[in-house]
Amino acid sequence: MSTRINTNINALNALRSLTDVNNKMSVSQLRLATGKRINTAADDAAGYTIAKKMNVRTEGLGQALSNIGSAKNLVTVAEGHLNNIVDILTQMKTKATQAADDSLGTAERTAIKSELASLSNQINLEVTQATWNSKSIFSG
Repeated sequence: MSTRINTNINALNALRSLTDVNNKMSVSQLRLATGKRINTAADDAAGYTIAKKMNVRTEGLGQALSNIGSAKNLVTVAEGHLNNIVDILTQMKTKATQAADDSLGTAERTAIKSELASLSNQINLEVTQATWNSKSIFSG
């Protein structure tokens, strides 16, 4: 009977050792799969808390960078429309300076006035076409 008890103790020790090895191996496999040393609070409670806070901060900063990218695109669209408006205003200044020439007659000045009105309409068109997410960039 003592042989049986000794055998069972050895078997229980072997089973305990096998269970410990399996637990350590599953933790190692989880670490390899995730690439993280700390995966649960059981691995390192303080480190887990710090890691979670850092992950939250990282995700927040990632979203902030995404928001900055969107804002940059909005500014680029607005800048393109403003550059077009500046070009139109430059043409209007040239036409107004041309109309100030005393050698021009009424017909020429009327033609220039018509061109200025057309250029003004182009500015209004640029303002109405300047949209971002179906919202007007320039309002008022």
